[in-house]
Amino acid sequence: MNGKTTEEWKILLSRLNESVFASERWKARLYPEALAAHWCGWPPATPEEILTAERRLGVPLPPSYRAFLSVSNGWERFGSFVQLLLQVQEIDWYRNADPEGLAGILDNYQEDDVSDEEYLDYDTDEHAVAICPRYYPDCLLVGKSLESKSNIILLNSKVVSAEGEWEAIFFADWLPGNQRYRSFYDLAQQHPEFL
Repeated sequence: MNGKTTEEWKILLSRLNESVFASERWKARLYPEALAAHWCGWPPATPEEILTAERRLGVPLPPSYRAFLSVSNGWERFGSFVQLLLQVQEIDWYRNADPEGLAGILDNYQEDDVSDEEYLDYDTDEHAVAICPRYYPDCLLVGKSLESKSNIILLNSKVVSAEGEWEAIFFADWLPGNQRYRSFYDLAQQHPEFL
């Protein structure tokens, strides 16, 4: 499953939505609109809204992220650590969205920078959490915490698969590195807390 189709996203988001509504703790934190609609997402982004964002950012968005947006233009209560997936109108390069956060990462993680050979190895546990601060300025901020500025989801425009998928990163300053996935769909599907 490559996560590029809206049908795959509809199934995954329906499962996530059921998990949120099955949890009294998570359900209590939803916005009234989500409670009333019994849906944690927003209406789908239109093709024009996605194209406008791509023009603003100067790049085409990765396929699995575009498919997500075409099902739900953002998501509330994505997890305990990153509660909000931003709407397409709100996404921006991390260097613009949080220059102070980027500066902190660049200052504090330089010695953790690893070679591309190690970095691109997702199958070895120690490499799957490797952090390369040099990539962060060119990452797109697509998810964030409502409680902590350090908990974020980024899409890395510098690590792109042959299918056009960008690496997805879950970063938090309390992690020993970051958690990396081959695509945004993989992050949504595999992050242990989400489903």
